[in-house]
Amino acid sequence: MPGRAGGFWRAGDSGAELALGANQFDSFIGPLQQDSTLEAYAPKVRDWFDYNDAGGYDPLTVTDFKVCCFAGWLTTKTKNKDFNVWTSALNNHFDTVHGCRPFLSHTIARLKKKYKAAQLQRTMSMLGEGALEPAEARVALPEAGARILFASLATSLGAAASRVLLMLSALLFFLRPATVWAFEPGDVRLVQVPGGWTLVCVSRSVKRRPEFLVSPNRREMFLPASDRGPLSVLCRAVFRLQRNDGAWCCQLRRECVQQKDGASVLTRWLRAELPDARLGLASGQYISSYSLRIAGVSFALAAGYDLEWCRKWGLWKTPSQVHTYNKVVAFSEFYKQLFIGGRLSTQQVVRAGQGDVPPVVLSARLELRRMLASSSR
Repeated sequence: MPGRAGGFWRAGDSGAELALGANQFDSFIGPLQQDSTLEAYAPKVRDWFDYNDAGGYDPLTVTDFKVCCFAGWLTTKTKNKDFNVWTSALNNHFDTVHGCRPFLSHTIARLKKKYKAAQLQRTMSMLGEGALEPAEARVALPEAGARILFASLATSLGAAASRVLLMLSALLFFLRPATVWAFEPGDVRLVQVPGGWTLVCVSRSVKRRPEFLVSPNRREMFLPASDRGPLSVLCRAVFRLQRNDGAWCCQLRRECVQQKDGASVLTRWLRAELPDARLGLASGQYISSYSLRIAGVSFALAAGYDLEWCRKWGLWKTPSQVHTYNKVVAFSEFYKQLFIGGRLSTQQVVRAGQGDVPPVVLSARLELRRMLASSSR
């Protein structure tokens, strides 16, 4: 019998289902969770192949003129999309399959700007007089909205408190909804340290940072024991929740089966807590889950935090990605207080399996190992 003397079945062999753990293997590892970015890329790649099928062209032949014609074909099918989405998707596809990224020429870069301007012009022509451009209509969460969320922590319990805390976490740590959806139990928690408390956020699913799936990123906000500002209100709420529900930060995944739907659910939470009438938004303006990240970046920069700090804090690779979220806002002392304790941990990228271990514990473990090693000599 295979397995008794060093041999073993191969997949598909007769009797392989008798191997220990064979029947539990699929259920143990769970379903494969496809990254939301790649999931959004798939239909864009199909558009390229559909275009080539319709014209009888070779999809592997990529020229600047052909890409221009492809953009023209797309104009008849989409209302307000950035052509950069298609070029990113196609570069990713060609790089994965053929080892090249042919959609990166200067001509294509100019085309993307022209395409976006044309799409915006068409979109504005379909709106009423005086309507705001799409980029202007979606605004950063105003200070009044942040104050309301913090105030609600005093009375919120259970799932309601989890929702508010996750929205504030997205604001404080510049989190995308996909990152919030991917939280594991304990990824957002309060840890007692000498002189105060540390609010910890561990990020695993981050756009363009696949390395965090293996070695999660860790960011911290230190709160002195004497602090009585807005962060102390948030930390007390986290402390109450984590005592009763160690998986409170997984609330978005509890209410949203698929990662790609995280943004719409987070937006629904935000608008339920903050109706437009309570925020005093101008006509045509609105908030969404995106507003949390815009607010975090914009108010941090307005408060004097430099671009490089925001880039590292938001886990971006280049400063240009920070500018995408920066909007002109007034200085806010309230928002400034929220980021005073923000710092990148010395364990920013830790080894697999240690993403949820506080640095204090890691340091103690290393010290213990050194003591044991010296005593054995």
